[in-house]
Amino acid sequence: MSRSPQPAAALIDDIAVEDKLLQDGEIVVLSIKPSPWFVVWISLPVFLTAAAAAAGAALAERWGLLTHSATVYWACSAAAAAAARLVVSVGQWMSVRYVLTNLRVLRLRTFISAGVSELPLSSLTEAAVAAGPPQRLVGVGDIAFLDRQGRIYEGLWACVTRPRDICQVVNETIRRYRM
Repeated sequence: MSRSPQPAAALIDDIAVEDKLLQDGEIVVLSIKPSPWFVVWISLPVFLTAAAAAAGAALAERWGLLTHSATVYWACSAAAAAAARLVVSVGQWMSVRYVLTNLRVLRLRTFISAGVSELPLSSLTEAAVAAGPPQRLVGVGDIAFLDRQGRIYEGLWACVTRPRDICQVVNETIRRYRM
């Protein structure tokens, strides 16, 4: 049985990238997704706010400022907001892909609408890891890209697993292919 010809779109893991996205002679060096911790990390402000609202309602009930039914309402509203944010975060995580080619650094997003952030390797000087204590605790970090003026490119790779290893691959690729 013969194999069918390759489709018009190249597949990078679970995101189809049309041929027109990759330029002539461009090769994919690295293609990764953010860590699953991405879901928690981007949801954390909503989770903390929801917890504070529920705790505040419980305290207000204890001090006689709210009825029990009002406390239940505020706690359920806070839980619903946290759950909604969790659903959106999972969708965002599933739709993000970070791609390094021999010519560019790309961040692909397909949630709600497709978007591509790109930066030519020729304008980069290096990549750097940014990770606070909570990120380091779970083994993730962000990869920031610095241009020739020392500015950080807006398309950082958020919450990647093994950020030091990834950063090393990016920096080796920059040195090897930068023109």
